[in-house]
Amino acid sequence: MTISRSRVGVQRGRNIAPSVSTRSTVDRSRLCATMNSVLIGDADLRIVSITAPAGSGKTVLLSRWIRGVTPPVATAMWLTATEDDNDVQVLRAAIIAAAAASENSALADAAQRLTLSEFAGDRSDLAGLGELLDSSAGLLCLVIDDAHLLRDASALEEMAALLRWAPPSFRLILSGRFEPPLLLSRSRLAGAVAEITAEDIAFTSDESRELLSRHQLDQLTDDVLDTVMSKTEGWAAGLQLAALTALRSTNPRDALSLYAGTDRATSDFLVDEFITSLPPRIRQILIITAIPDAVTNSLAAYLTRIPSTHVVLEALTRNNFLISRTATDQGPLYRYHPLMRAYLRAEAERDDVCTVSDIRRRASLWYIENGQPFDALRHAIDSGDPDTTAAVLEQAAIDLVLGGHSAGAILGLVERAPREVRGYPTTRLITALALLAAGNFAPAAATLVWLGREPHTATAIESALAALLEAQLALHTDVLNDTATATETALRTLHHIDNCGERSDIDASIALHQAATELFLGRLADADRHVVDASAHAHAAHSPVLELHCLGARTVLSAFTGRFDAVTSTAMTAVALTNTHSLGPADTVALIQAYAVYAADLRMDWPPAATTSPGRCSTTPSCLRWRKPAS
Repeated sequence: MTISRSRVGVQRGRNIAPSVSTRSTVDRSRLCATMNSVLIGDADLRIVSITAPAGSGKTVLLSRWIRGVTPPVATAMWLTATEDDNDVQVLRAAIIAAAAASENSALADAAQRLTLSEFAGDRSDLAGLGELLDSSAGLLCLVIDDAHLLRDASALEEMAALLRWAPPSFRLILSGRFEPPLLLSRSRLAGAVAEITAEDIAFTSDESRELLSRHQLDQLTDDVLDTVMSKTEGWAAGLQLAALTALRSTNPRDALSLYAGTDRATSDFLVDEFITSLPPRIRQILIITAIPDAVTNSLAAYLTRIPSTHVVLEALTRNNFLISRTATDQGPLYRYHPLMRAYLRAEAERDDVCTVSDIRRRASLWYIENGQPFDALRHAIDSGDPDTTAAVLEQAAIDLVLGGHSAGAILGLVERAPREVRGYPTTRLITALALLAAGNFAPAAATLVWLGREPHTATAIESALAALLEAQLALHTDVLNDTATATETALRTLHHIDNCGERSDIDASIALHQAATELFLGRLADADRHVVDASAHAHAAHSPVLELHCLGARTVLSAFTGRFDAVTSTAMTAVALTNTHSLGPADTVALIQAYAVYAADLRMDWPPAATTSPGRCSTTPSCLRWRKPAS
């Protein structure tokens, strides 16, 4: 008996690829090429898995691609999955309907002849579906959109069995926010799966420019496009929303450059597609963990006071919830998409301003406890709490001075501190040292004069910073005047506060500066003694940054005394330390490697070669190469 098209259950919304406007869409030929390679290229590839967040353009991509696939080269079938397809009988009927709706007459006729009763028995009835798929001459491709909705074990086993029963000419494209669990595990192991991820489907700069131009937002300057890309990261929905927001403005290009994703349209889309279905407890976790730029498992648990927070973040990441996961030496690092983070931060501000301030304050405490003083100070300043900012500033002072941070970054951070905190002696000394590093000697010297006029009892960190500032100013003065008078005076000041005993990081920094002044004065034995002291204090302070500076001083001393074996071994120790802790004081790294290259050249350890990029030189022996620090 022949059954009608309606009896088979063909539904335009499920079995016909959605129509798309060619006027407002961009050619994604690079992605279509991947799918074409599965159809007509590598015979081992039988499946394409497309996983990306909602709004990434998966359906538009597939719809445009499938319309370019025509018989007799290949036959395309379309199925938009729904929750109902978790019933095996419904899923089988849906696949038959997809065949009946295809443009291949032989396949459509075969689907018409099948009755649902044939599939009511045991699992061997899957042979009927296999015969159906075999009725098409040439390649046959089944596209299942919204495949993430398939989660029932029996339905997934049905799909896995279908892949086993299907003829060699059968191809499957699964598109969804995430893969149906365990469905492709065997096929992936066999090398039969080609994958298109969120990173792959994201729009490139050129594609983004073309998309915006189709909205009459053309002739954009590079800086405007860079701003849009930094906010959207090539997410299709973000680009569309940015374009719509700009077009509603009287000055679209200015609106595009200021797009932050906090407008009503963007918020509504994020709520509808991502937030609405989440339980309140999960939403609260998202809001809290969106306050820092990124969170580790430890920081997330600290902020939320929920030890299992990382389980939630990991699950959301796997489900493409606009969260990216980066592997680091300290474990996974989770970062929200800029638009999602902007929405969650706005929600936090609307809920309770005091709570946001508390989260930032707690984050600053976690960072200081985990040896990240710069980030600790940044979050303390953002909290708006002067007491927390002042306390963290005291702890972060040595890192700000010797941590390899740019003078601009330090000055910009201090500038954002509460007004009263900016007037503290510690803050002014840190500012002076940053100005000196930037080559501004006059304001740095003026700070020392101001400090001498202030009648107050200096703390240990204030005394140390003042001595460091005096020593650095003295070195600059004596170099310019070809004298040693100022350096000798500064060295006496350093000796006066040597071994304060309160903080090992202070003692290490003082000893390092003593070594530097002794080196300048040519007293190598005294410099060596201070480097030994500095190394011991740096180790006691658990400060990799200070240890790296000590290795730099040790490298210079070894070179000055002709101990080139020690130069090489010290450099290798510095490599291990830098890579383990992702350190980045560029000047110290460059210094150590330059001496190591020079020592190797003198010893003829390898053919001499010019270095074009100290610290990142491709001609350096592999044992002495630095890995790029994590950003």
